Order: sequence, then structure tokens, then C-alpha cells
Amino acid sequence: MRAVIFEPNSDISTNPTLVNLVRRLAADGVPVDIYQPGHGDFLPFRTDSRKVAFHDYYYPEPLLRSFDFRGLLFTGYHTLNRLVHPFQMRRTLKRIRQYASETVILAIDPHGAVEAHRYHRRTGIPFAYFSFEIFFRDEAHTFNDIRIKALEVEASRAASLLVLPDAHRGRLFAEENGLKDAPMFYMPVAPAAGPEVRKTEFLREKFRIPGGRTIVIHTGSFHTWTFAEELIKSARHWPEEFVLVIHTRSRPDTTVRRLIESGNAENIIFSTEPLGDAEYHEMLASADIGLVLYNPTYSALTAGKNIETIGLASGKFSYYMKCGIPTISVRQDSIGENLEGYRFGLNIEDFGAMPDALMAIKRQYSDFSLDARKLFNERLSFDLYYPELRKRLEGLL
Repeated sequence: MRAVIFEPNSDISTNPTLVNLVRRLAADGVPVDIYQPGHGDFLPFRTDSRKVAFHDYYYPEPLLRSFDFRGLLFTGYHTLNRLVHPFQMRRTLKRIRQYASETVILAIDPHGAVEAHRYHRRTGIPFAYFSFEIFFRDEAHTFNDIRIKALEVEASRAASLLVLPDAHRGRLFAEENGLKDAPMFYMPVAPAAGPEVRKTEFLREKFRIPGGRTIVIHTGSFHTWTFAEELIKSARHWPEEFVLVIHTRSRPDTTVRRLIESGNAENIIFSTEPLGDAEYHEMLASADIGLVLYNPTYSALTAGKNIETIGLASGKFSYYMKCGIPTISVRQDSIGENLEGYRFGLNIEDFGAMPDALMAIKRQYSDFSLDARKLFNERLSFDLYYPELRKRLEGLL
């Protein structure tokens, strides 16, 4: 088997499922070609395996309809790249046709699925669609969004396998795309079990945090759709023993930059240095409580029902569980609905309840932490799902 991955996002290094999938396939002797755009603000995905090859690849958007100056510039940029697209397709087709009979395409998210479908029609190579983000028709308002959604629906119906984080998102996806009896496989967005995670002093040493203070961490994107403003306002009124560390490597918008500049409370620390896998684990292992915050703003296709129903598509949640870090979420029922029977943290109604939630977890910390690790080992770990996924992918040939 050979794997061709169409990944339209530049942040593959932040997706633990993809990172471990590539590494395990390569370790099993499977050649992997990854087609993705430039890395932007993210660290590139590193691997020493000679089985993995990276190809800089542009994913074209449908032409935009706009008559304002900024829109015309954006349209011109995409028009130019659409002219280049046939040439990069020709090169790629020539490459993958050499091994067509032994190749499986892995399509990541809607744009990746649209691109994989183009190659499937020309080569007959089967593809598996990994849906980490769900686009909903009633949230598509621009010509570009509407067109992408229509193309993605068509692509999803041609996929030989659909891989989603949990059954609830699988049902939503099937309803949204009009799929019946589609072959689906569920696996959470999660890291592998190894290496063993032991408590570290990473954040305490880096930011000189006293040993008596409890470190609360928020990782990943920090925007309005992750309750950025509410979190900063809340943290200023937490009990003195708690300190908030916000680790983000995505570029904040104007509103969030103002929050960062104004969020100079003594107990709020911003960490913006990108970290590789090993350092990221080391950093998390030095935290005590994790925050899983998603606030549907409906400002973009990915910021509405997609995050309202995030469920097991939250990579940060799985990382916290692996490290035994109890979590606090705000109105995020979709995670708990998937994981009944595990007391891994608290889901509160609003930020007014945050101080009490922090104290409640601290009082029974050992119980919460043990259940978090148990949850990861029994339900989330990538290793639990890889053997069956590998079998499903090989079955597509």
C-alpha cells in the first residue's frame, strides 16, 4: 500500500491523529506523500522517515464575486493560482499514476476531499475522507462557501470510507451531506499512548511560577470563538493560588491583540513560542488544570455548529487526558455526551462559575486526574484505533 494525503491546512503538526497516522504508516513500510500548502505560523511536521515526502501544494478556491478593491485583489490572487493549478495537477497525476493500483488517497477536511475527488475521477484511486471539520449549508453565505460545500457533498458521496471523531458527528455529517449507509469509521482526534508522560516543571521554570500556585492552561487558537475575552476577564478575579497560562501559536486578530495587551494581570501569562511534539508534551505535563473552551460565533464556516458539536474532534482535550490534566469546559455538552462514566472534569454554564469549578477540582484532584488518564487509555488513544483503520484502508485497494 501507498498513501497520498491531501491536507489543505498548513497546521498538520497540530493534529495528533494525522501526525501519528503518518508515523505509523511509515514505520510499517508504507510510502506516504503529503500535499499541503506552506506552514504559515506553524512549525512544520518533522519526521526522519525516508518513507515520507512533502510536496508544496496549492488548493484552489472557487472564484469570488466581489467588486470592492480588497475583494478584487483576493480574486486576482486566486485566479492566478487557479491558472497554475492544472500544471501542479499534471505533475501530481504523473507521479501517483505510477503506483495507482497500490495507492489509497487520504483526504483531509472539505477542501482536501474536493481535491481528492478530482484525482479519483481521473485515476480511479479510492479515497478515504477524514472529516475533522464539518461545513453546514445553512452557515454558508458567500459564493465561495456555498460552492465549496456543494463540491464537498459530491466528494463525500464518492468516498470509499469516511473517518470521523465520534458517532454523533458522524450522524451530523451524514444528515448534512445526504449520505445513507455510508461506510464510517470513528476515531477521536488524539495522540498515541507513548511516550510515558511524567510531571515536569517546564512552565514553572520558564515563567518562574512559584511551586504553591496551580497552573491552569489554555492551548491552541485564542480568538473570540474560544472565549478569549471572557477568559481574560474571568482570570483577573480567580483566587490568588491560580495562574492562567495561554499557549497559542496562531496569529491573533485585532480584537484579541487588544485583549493580550490589556491582559497584563499578574496571574495571566501568554506563551506564543511554537513547540514541537516533545516540548508540547513536556509543557502540558507541567500544568495542573486544562481549559477546553469553544464558543460558537457563526462568523465563519468552521466557527458555528462545527465547534458547538466539537465532541471528540478536540485534540487539546485528548492531550489533557493523556497527561492526566482535569478539564473545565463552558457549555460544551458534546464532549460529556460521548464520554459518560468518566469524571475527567467539569462542564460549567458560564464563567461566573469558574472560580468554584477550579476549587472543586483542586479539592478532589487525584480522583479527576486518575479518571482522565483512565479515559485516555480506554477510549481515546490513537493506538486503540490504528490497527482497524489500517485494515480498512488496505481493504479499499
